[in-house]
Parts: sequence; C-alpha cells; structure tokens
Amino acid sequence: MKYYTSLDLSEHLDKSELKQDTYYYELSLNKKHDLQSLNKIFNDEVSIASKEEFEVVSNYVKTLSQTDWIYLEQLEAIIKNGVETENRTDTDTISIFGTQNRYDLSKSFPLLTTKKTVLRNIITELIWFIQGDTNLKYLKDVNNPIWNQWRRPYNLNRGLAKVRIRKENEYVNCIYEKGDLIEVINKYAERLYNNELDVKLYKLWANLMAKAYLGTGDYSISKEWQDYDTFIKEVKSLPHWYYKTEDWDSFVLSNAYYSSSVFSKDTSVWLRKDEEELYLENNMIIKVTHYNGEVELYFNKEELNKHLGLDLEELLQKEYEELTPREKNIYDEFELSQIKEYEPSDGFVYRNKLIKDDDMGPIYGFNWRQFDYVDQLSNVIQEIKTNPNSRRLIISAWNPKEIDNMALPPCHTMFQFKVTNGKLDCQLYQRSADFPIGVPFNIASYALLVYLIAKECDLTPGEFIHTTGDTHIYVNQLEAVKQQLTRLPYPAPTLTIKDWNGVFNFTSDQVELNNYKSHKFLKMPVAK
Repeated sequence: MKYYTSLDLSEHLDKSELKQDTYYYELSLNKKHDLQSLNKIFNDEVSIASKEEFEVVSNYVKTLSQTDWIYLEQLEAIIKNGVETENRTDTDTISIFGTQNRYDLSKSFPLLTTKKTVLRNIITELIWFIQGDTNLKYLKDVNNPIWNQWRRPYNLNRGLAKVRIRKENEYVNCIYEKGDLIEVINKYAERLYNNELDVKLYKLWANLMAKAYLGTGDYSISKEWQDYDTFIKEVKSLPHWYYKTEDWDSFVLSNAYYSSSVFSKDTSVWLRKDEEELYLENNMIIKVTHYNGEVELYFNKEELNKHLGLDLEELLQKEYEELTPREKNIYDEFELSQIKEYEPSDGFVYRNKLIKDDDMGPIYGFNWRQFDYVDQLSNVIQEIKTNPNSRRLIISAWNPKEIDNMALPPCHTMFQFKVTNGKLDCQLYQRSADFPIGVPFNIASYALLVYLIAKECDLTPGEFIHTTGDTHIYVNQLEAVKQQLTRLPYPAPTLTIKDWNGVFNFTSDQVELNNYKSHKFLKMPVAK
C-alpha cells in the first residue's frame, strides 16, 4: 500500500473552510482509506510519505468526533443512494429506507461538531417528555421554540373533536358606527394591492364589514377589528393560520367555534369548512363528568368509545368484579352515571381543549407516562433495577387509537433498553428521520436519556443504536447539507450529570457539557 500526504499537512489540519465537494466520511476509521483521501480534502500537491507520517495523521483523525464521521457518512449515502419522492409536506425528499448507526456513549457525548446544536433545547424538551407533559407552557417558560411549528389546536387527520365546556365571554355588540363603509374600504385598497396575501385579507375584512354594516351577517365586529390594521395583524396570530395560508379555500374565519355572535381576536379561529359546519349544526353531545369535577363533552357515543378504547354500554352492563384492570381504571376515572345526552343551553360554548391549553395532545411524554393508563417509563426503570436481564425493557410512543388526537404522530416510535456488563444500551426505532435537522437532535436527546436512566439505575452509559425507517433529506436542505459535508469535525465533547436527585426530579442545571467546540450554526428549512 502506498501512503500519500501533502507537502505540509500540519498547517491544514485546523482548517474548516474547504472545498464544497469534499466528503469527509472517507476518513472514517470504519472505512478503508489512505492519505490520498486527505489530499482530496486539502486540495494540495501530493508526495509519497512514510508509514509513520501516515500514522501521525491517522492518529489525529482518531481524536475527532466519531459521531460526526458516522453522521456525515450517512448523509452522503442518502444523497448517493436516495430516491426523490413526494410527501405530505409538498417538498420532495431524497430518501432511503432502513438504516442503523451506533454511537459509543462510554467515550463521549454524541453532539455534532460540524454544526452547532443547542443542547439547552434538547435538555428541556427531554424534561418535558419525562414529566409526561404535553402543554407548551413549560417550553415557553424556558424559551424552547422547537415545538412552536407544531402548535395546532387539532390535527387535520383526526376524527371529530373532543371539546370542553366553558362560560361564554361577554362581548359588546358593535357594528361600524360612523362614516361611509365604501369610503373606509377604499382607504386601504390602493396600498394593499401590492401584497397578494394582504389583498386576500383585505377582501375578507371588507366582506365581513359589509355584512355587519348591512345587518345581513347576523354578527357584529369588535371595535378593534373595525380597524383594518389591527384586523390584519391579529388574524395572522389566530390558531390554524398556517393551514389557511397553505390551503386558502378550505379554511374560513369562524366564530362558530366559540358560539359567539362577535368576530374578534378572542372569539375567532381559522377552521376547516367541514369542521365549522360541525360546530354550527351539532346540537346533541355526550357529557362526561370526572370524579374530580372536570367535564368533557363528546359529539357522539362513537367518539367517546374511541377515546376509551372500548364499548361504554358493554362496560356499564358488567359487574365491577368482572372488569379487567384496565376497565376498572376507566370505571374509577369517570363518574359513569353522569355520562348522558346533553343539549347545549344559552351561555355555554364548546371549545377544543388544545386551543385553550396550548396542548399538543397525547404525544411522546404522555404515552411514556400514560399509555392507556400505564406509566411505561417508571415500569421500565423499576424493571432495570430488579430484572436487568429482561428483554422487555420497551417504551412505545405509538398509540394507534390516539394518533388522530396528536399534534404530530411520533416519529421516534419506540425504544428498548439492554443491560450488559453493567452498561446500559438503548436502541431507538424512528419511523421517519429528517436527517439534516431532526436526527442530530434525536441522537443527543436519547443519548441524554440513556445517561439519566443509567444514573438512576447505578449503571454506566453504553451504546446508543439508532435505527431509522424513512431516512431522508428535503431537497431544499441540500445546499446546507453540502456545506456541512465540507467541514472537518472537532474532538467530541463529554457530558456529566451533577447533583443527582432522581430522574423525575432532573433539571437542566444538572448538565455539564465539557469541551464542546463546533462549527457555526447551519440554517435549514423545517418541513411542517
């Protein structure tokens, strides 16, 4: 074998701004390579070198982040072998199906160095999951924006909405009181017609105002919304605005959701037309009272049965002693005698819980802690402590009957732990893997989870195995990906957990990241 090197490699080893077509994975220690690969990277003249010189460079490569080598190699494999396909986002992907990569957590923490990755957001999201929380309040309080793009009161593919009861807001009836309506409309027309979106909103506003002014719309407009500038600003902040912009004709500005006769910021929402009809036409619902006094309403018995995962009438016909443990849980949770047909009365309106509470539905953490009334996370931790050789150390986030109620069906669907020689390994199956954006986050997140569970069970972190189904790059991410492929990794960081007080009491200030050096952040578009 011949060994090649540049005339003076040492002066180039710290350089990061290299040729765009560089593929650093060729330096991976998992592959056969020689110093000709280095010459390709540094674009220098070559000369025959000694084996000793080769080993100097090879040893240097060994100090660099193995996580990055693995990751970059996978990126290049997707580009090389992937197939361009359409998907629900309307942005094509280049994808392959079925990959597996392994990361040794005993040596370093797998946080990418070829682009800056914000560990703080990873930590706080994981805390959110561990607590079983689905409400965005905690993430907002800690300035974590990663779920903001999925902020939606309902999932477009779900069934009929689950609703809750609340008192109607008092609102002043106010139609445009003075001036000629046409004059008001024309005041804004000329300056708005240079913006297509604003033109559409202008026409909507004008139509609403005209009907209110003429008394043909059976509604009024709040004083604030009688000013166009206020209207256009506030309607863009209403729930479902993203969907309106993506499918303008299918969504309408509705006050039916709140059973209100007023259009205002607090009484309006963008709704799909068929869902608005549901709120307008439905007069009979099922009222469910929890023993804690909380009231839930369902549009019909089928929806309630779907939520419970069983036939309620069959449950009521059984003696308590005959019930399964799960049926007993349901029986104990609800005051079943209070489940009855209920006709709405004046003064009450119905609204989706997800709008009020900023709730994402039964996503990851909820199913970790409440999958059909089972606390999977607590059970697995206890099983690791008492039966570490078990092959049943599994946590699933994929609950088929709840998929339609989730803001985002889980991409990382299930994971399994394995204890070997005092080390804790974890394998994650991820059905859909956005490799440029989501995967670096997922790798670090589940690695951190392994650190925490290992700490809780008096073990050491072992290996994280990441298995993916649809593994893809969005075509609008390609330029940024190619730029990342030109970056030489830095040495991998390490991570320590201090002041341990249990996994369920874990806080972000207990994490200490050591010696993390990375290239600059790479901006990439996020698919929704």
